[in-house]
Amino acid sequence: MKLYKKATLLASMLALFLFVSCNSEDEPIQDSEFTIEITNFEASYDKVQIDWSFEKGDDVHIQKIYVIRTTTDQNGFVDTKIIATLPATQFSYIDTDIPYFAEISYKVTPLYVVTDAFIESEFYDYISLDSEIKTYDRNIVFFNEVPFQVKKDPLDDHIFHLIDRLDIAALKKYDFNDNTVIKNADLSENYTHNVVFKVIDNLIYIGDDTGKFRLINKSTYEIEKEFMVAIDGKLKSFAVDGDRIYYHDNDVLKLYNLSTEVSLNLNLAYLPSKFMETITGNQILFESTKVAEISSTNCPDNTNCNPNILYSYDAVAGEELHHDPYIFSFNKDKTKFITSYFGDVVNLSNLTKEASLKEITGENYFQAVFDNEGKIYATVQGKKMIHVFNADYELIDTIETKLYPLFPLLTSEGLKVIGSYTSVQYSGYLYGLEFNFNDSNGKCAIEVF
Repeated sequence: MKLYKKATLLASMLALFLFVSCNSEDEPIQDSEFTIEITNFEASYDKVQIDWSFEKGDDVHIQKIYVIRTTTDQNGFVDTKIIATLPATQFSYIDTDIPYFAEISYKVTPLYVVTDAFIESEFYDYISLDSEIKTYDRNIVFFNEVPFQVKKDPLDDHIFHLIDRLDIAALKKYDFNDNTVIKNADLSENYTHNVVFKVIDNLIYIGDDTGKFRLINKSTYEIEKEFMVAIDGKLKSFAVDGDRIYYHDNDVLKLYNLSTEVSLNLNLAYLPSKFMETITGNQILFESTKVAEISSTNCPDNTNCNPNILYSYDAVAGEELHHDPYIFSFNKDKTKFITSYFGDVVNLSNLTKEASLKEITGENYFQAVFDNEGKIYATVQGKKMIHVFNADYELIDTIETKLYPLFPLLTSEGLKVIGSYTSVQYSGYLYGLEFNFNDSNGKCAIEVF
């Protein structure tokens, strides 16, 4: 008798449990179980893969799945967008168009309805359910304006120096291996910095339009010396040879002696004035058209200065030579150089043009640099690509980029590039303008491949 009562009681409790567990008219239908779990998240430069799974009751019907991506830029601006709309049967997505920002987050959001009698042709008020957020963080070096000049250190393969002209101009030291700006040195008003700077031994020579020079220790980034050279108009270019600084005041060549701290007007106005570079002791390249020997022997003072023109570009017999006085790159042993836009490669031994990258591809170029084997890496203007040429000037590779590439950063360890988030065009020097861009406020970053 007792066993029968116990069995009856257990049967009644089981029936009650089953009744409560089932959907009834008294229980809200939205309470059916539905959860989403991110089961895998893998992020890299080229792609982000995200996988997920669902736990749901039979009365949960998924209409579609959104993959939502949120980016945050260096100024904190947040942009959220749906990057994929997927069917209910898909449980994985690969994003191959990864924006180049420091923080990118993803979530998966299915739209669903809870009903026992789902009819596909019916209209339903779908409910959304967000997954947990997965974030891809990157260490990105940003600039709020296109840098003015980027120079690789001649002695330290992994160090680059650049001038950031936002607000007060600043010299910055970038470590390629650590992907970090490791030193800063404040300069002066940004609009005065239009003169190509020099890195010589352990000093960086920076002159501005007004003739103010700063000699900065490249290790400590401390200013070791400041001085003014005599300027009647505007400092356009300079070259350092020993204790002499040759400089152009507008189109007139002058001399500043670092030992005596005296400026001399050499009264020479026939040498090209937009760019000067010391090739070897006493030999100076003037733009792309003349190499002159000038020293204390043939130019002891301003009353007796007779530079010896070693060779000039023959504009009559040769092809047309395009040169850019602001974006200038030499090969390893300084026997060749290449300038922007046309990408003209010039042999320094006789100032003959060996090649024009623009004539080869039809593209305009921003900066091109040589590697140690003579290959050329050239950033294409207005396109997200870098062209690679072999030593015979044949196009052998195209490297696709996330940003619009400007300055290639090439070391023995690999390649990075300073690129802009918007298309930047540069051709001002063709019209006698100074170094500038059609988008002077273009935000930039160092792209790490």
